Amino acid sequence: MKFCTNCGTGLKHTVRYCLTCGIEIMDEQPKQPQPSSAWQKLRTKQGYMLLSLVVLCAVIGHLVLSTLADPEKKIRSFEQVLQKKDADALYELLVKEPDIQGSPEQLLRFLSSEDIPASIDDLLNTAERVAKTKTDELWGSSQFASGDLLVLKHTKLLFYNSVDIAPLLVETEISLPKDAAITVAGKEYSASKEQLVKVGTFIPGDYPISYDAQFTILPVQGEGTFTVPSSMGKKQSVKLEEIIQGETVKLRSDYDGLLYINGKSTNQYISQIESLSPVSFNEKLKLKIVAKDENGNELHSNELPLTSNELVFEFPGVKERKKGQWNIHTLKDQVDAVWSQLQEDYQKVLKTIDFFIP
Repeated sequence: MKFCTNCGTGLKHTVRYCLTCGIEIMDEQPKQPQPSSAWQKLRTKQGYMLLSLVVLCAVIGHLVLSTLADPEKKIRSFEQVLQKKDADALYELLVKEPDIQGSPEQLLRFLSSEDIPASIDDLLNTAERVAKTKTDELWGSSQFASGDLLVLKHTKLLFYNSVDIAPLLVETEISLPKDAAITVAGKEYSASKEQLVKVGTFIPGDYPISYDAQFTILPVQGEGTFTVPSSMGKKQSVKLEEIIQGETVKLRSDYDGLLYINGKSTNQYISQIESLSPVSFNEKLKLKIVAKDENGNELHSNELPLTSNELVFEFPGVKERKKGQWNIHTLKDQVDAVWSQLQEDYQKVLKTIDFFIP
């Protein structure tokens, strides 16, 4: 049973209008419990605490990120590590790229060759400019004789402009002749034809190199030092013969004939060869000349080891030199001598004429 809210008449649950006063009977809604004032205060307090925590985290995050992104902070950290001469820490701080040729000691030696701490203010100014202009810059070319030292790269840490510091890295290619093989910094490279071979990206400095190549009819083998200079910029291409700096050997002979190496003919006449370069001295390589006289008889020179910058081949037992068998280098020397004598005689004649003509 339910009651009319106007006149209080009792009514059945199914009745929609009061039989006494005629007003519509509304179904009663269950009352919702109202939160207590204590609970409201607690929720309000929790909201303020959460908001404060969010603000605190935002402030801490700003301070941390701005510190991490601060160019001066990075420059000062670099300066401290460099002054401590900690090669491993310096390498970890600066080198981010994989497969870089060069050890931590190589990097420390490269950067320690210059007085960077004395120019740290200039480095700070460059880093701040990079952060503001968002453009990468090389640093060191105007301060140091060795060329560029560092690369300052613009980067972002979330919403903050920052700077990454890296050493100058030089991508290096070496021009190899056909069938040459080299080993640079422990890695082997070869060429089936004359070509440029990329040997890696290097920290500037000196690296060991071994080589086995042939630029002339004589092979060149050995070991040496391969220098990657910072003054070359970010990329360099060099020829193998410029790296190995082999010997130059001049060949001299009174008779023109075929050059033989260890008993095998090179099919080249000595008149076609003024000098051989680059080559490596090797006492196991024996050279000689095989010529022919006017009757077609073979003339054999003495056999000389490849141990000198000038090889003069003599023909024991051959006393008389025949016309047409002079070596081209001997003929050139004679012509030069005659021409020099003619010039001297001409100058004397001019002086005599000037003396007698009033």
